Amino acid sequence: GEKVVHSYDNEDEIVIEKHHHHWKMRLIVTLVMLFFSFIGLIFSDIRQNGAWDYWRIMVPVFAALSIFLSWYLKKNKSALTKLSIWHELIHWSGLALAVYLISTFLHIGLMGRFEAGLVILVMLGLTTFLAGIYVVLCLILFMIGKTFFY
Repeated sequence: GEKVVHSYDNEDEIVIEKHHHHWKMRLIVTLVMLFFSFIGLIFSDIRQNGAWDYWRIMVPVFAALSIFLSWYLKKNKSALTKLSIWHELIHWSGLALAVYLISTFLHIGLMGRFEAGLVILVMLGLTTFLAGIYVVLCLILFMIGKTFFY
């Protein structure tokens, strides 16, 4: 492979290029989440009982995407600490525990699979929104878009 070497006349060009890579990764993660969300909405319309399984699977996927993006944006900064990583892991673990509670309601007959899927969808949206507040503004924009398209 050919190696590309950049020569910069000043620090501003380096900052602009790093900033561009951060926005590119934000856009990629946002588009991946939107793709999975649209697939989920279609899947929920076609196979209502399957929505429960799909949205349960999306919980760790969205958590991994969110944590990866946070790490990527902070990896070269002092803002990345063990505390910030634990904060995000606890945040997403809270959703996992809530999903477990909903699955208990499902198994004892308090909710049907379709209703449980809708509850998880709402909780996933809220958790992503809250992660976006303290991680990435782009996730907030994603949730606003998801709200209008559902």
